[in-house]
Amino acid sequence: MSKVSIRLEEPLMVGGKRLADNVLESLDYIPGNVMRAALAKYILLSCPLYDHRKPDELGRYNYVYVRDETSCSRCKFNNACREFSNIRISFFYPEGYDIIPLTSKKCKTYMDHGFKDILTGVETSECEECMKINRQGSGTAFLGRMEFANGFRHGKEKCTPGRYSFTRTSLDEYTLTALDASLHSINVVEGGIIYEGEIKGFESLNLNPGKMLYVGKYTSIGFGHVKIMGVKDKPERKNLIELLGEFNKNIRTKLPRDAEKSYIPILFRSDAKLGIEELCTDTPLSDREYKQIWERLVLGDNPCGFQIEQVFSEQDIYKGYDTSKELEKWERKPCVFTKKGTSVLMSTKKRLEDIVETLISMETKGIGKDTYDGFGEIEICNELHVKGGI
Repeated sequence: MSKVSIRLEEPLMVGGKRLADNVLESLDYIPGNVMRAALAKYILLSCPLYDHRKPDELGRYNYVYVRDETSCSRCKFNNACREFSNIRISFFYPEGYDIIPLTSKKCKTYMDHGFKDILTGVETSECEECMKINRQGSGTAFLGRMEFANGFRHGKEKCTPGRYSFTRTSLDEYTLTALDASLHSINVVEGGIIYEGEIKGFESLNLNPGKMLYVGKYTSIGFGHVKIMGVKDKPERKNLIELLGEFNKNIRTKLPRDAEKSYIPILFRSDAKLGIEELCTDTPLSDREYKQIWERLVLGDNPCGFQIEQVFSEQDIYKGYDTSKELEKWERKPCVFTKKGTSVLMSTKKRLEDIVETLISMETKGIGKDTYDGFGEIEICNELHVKGGI
């Protein structure tokens, strides 16, 4: 996969959940399906055969496909149109940012005291760094309280991209005056920030650094203008066997564990569509029943000798729109998203050497639905999980 960097030339508005009827707040990341839509828009606006009023043979509008074999064979986007559905696009995050696992805690008072992860350490409500300062007598006797963290980190610090707020109103197209009850606020990500993500098949898009894309909402009034800055190969990951060995050594240091089992930590690096809304869970579940459900969600019908030991997860419900359908049918059905940062601890009685290829395959394919749009991306042995603290 190619690692692609883009720069926000203008503020970014990627629709999330409404805070209120008149308040819109952008996500601080770019989902893969939003980036795919931006790439599709770029290709379609360059296509002389594209007519937004005409659907393809399956009834889809605004869709990228080969419209005429003869004419399209001479187009620079010929390969892109043929392979567009097979292009794999990850979520895009601010450059240098990493996902904070939901198993992580942070000092509420001092931002530079780093993170502690409860998978490989004893859960505590007191900051160890604050306790060291107190014992040395070199600072205040106040002890910072540890609390669970989420979102992004850069090194030891929790961080978020900068934002702007705008207040807007709608105009009456006849009188050109403000419409009643149309005043609304838009909270967007500020321009100038570089985002990074991965695109498998990027070379077929025939896009060079310097090209402009229009990402997210309100692009016609100046939001979401981004420039492609560079493309490079995805770096090789560290040795997974060594990381698993270090994690298992650390997890047994402080907590009692089954000596016959090896443990595998999984971090969800993006939101995931696991199909939770399709499950009937209207009755109370035991811990074991709950873990069995997660085994089906994560491992499918063939668990390959793995078991779920612990789950740290958050869910949310989204609806969204599908602009490939007729205008009146854009609205999607509600879908439960398992949020990025979700952490799952698995175990197996197999040797690590015998399962490493299976784990690499899980990382490569992702989990759940719409993995080609970046949903369900996982990382095995995230740095925080392995080290237990940074």
